[in-house]
Amino acid sequence: DEPHHECGFALLRLLKPVEYYEEKYGTFLYGLNRMYLMMEKQRNRGQDGCGIANVKMDVPPGIKYINCEKSIAKDPILDVFERSKGMASDKINKATVRQPRTSS
Repeated sequence: DEPHHECGFALLRLLKPVEYYEEKYGTFLYGLNRMYLMMEKQRNRGQDGCGIANVKMDVPPGIKYINCEKSIAKDPILDVFERSKGMASDKINKATVRQPRTSS
């Protein structure tokens, strides 16, 4: 979609695997939490909506590599991040069920 108004952009790139952030910060949602904080700092700057996208790097052909969430709700930041955290938790739970973790 081409923006027809003033927009702000932020890029957050995680350089380490998700397991690193889960071990160090206690959550696999570290990147999403950091993006939420950055967007909250930009609140009330004239925007009437919000959106986030995640792009996976080095994905084999045929695998979905981009996901986008947008909202124009009354509180768009909260709406987008609640939906995103729900989807992320569902995917992690499915992956955990398929491959149970071993304790070390």
